[in-house]
Amino acid sequence: MPIHEPMPAQPTTGLGERLIAAGLISEGQLDLALREQRRRGGAFSTILVDLGLVSPDQLSRFMAQEAQASMVSLSKLMIDQAVLDLVPADLCRKLRALPISRVNGSLTVAVSDPMDVLAMDTLAQVTGLHIEVVVATEQDILGFLDPCSYYTLAAAGGSKSC
Repeated sequence: MPIHEPMPAQPTTGLGERLIAAGLISEGQLDLALREQRRRGGAFSTILVDLGLVSPDQLSRFMAQEAQASMVSLSKLMIDQAVLDLVPADLCRKLRALPISRVNGSLTVAVSDPMDVLAMDTLAQVTGLHIEVVVATEQDILGFLDPCSYYTLAAAGGSKSC
């Protein structure tokens, strides 16, 4: 069974506390985000971005640094269709992951959460390849998978036709 690159042990404190320690949010902002998460559900990281407490780029850079992974800008990459075809698009959306390159028995995948071990294991099982992780914003990944998504339309001033 393929394995993925070992990642540092997952921190024992929550993302919010780690963002406070890094000076990216305040305790009041953490409380607000936690209340909003209880109210509407969803991923805590998405709520932080939706509330404007951190930018997608700040959050991705922070998570990449914690996981000792590289950041990538998907808009600067040319991805071979054969690589994209290794993982079904619906699974990519669910995992917030995008295969970007394959070299021999390794598949490099851009993910929004490099600490999601279950996602990495799923990708390894689906592809039969060794998974190497890089980080991209969730918006970039979803925008690549869904060219007519809100993020792409917003970047184009809402005028892009699909």
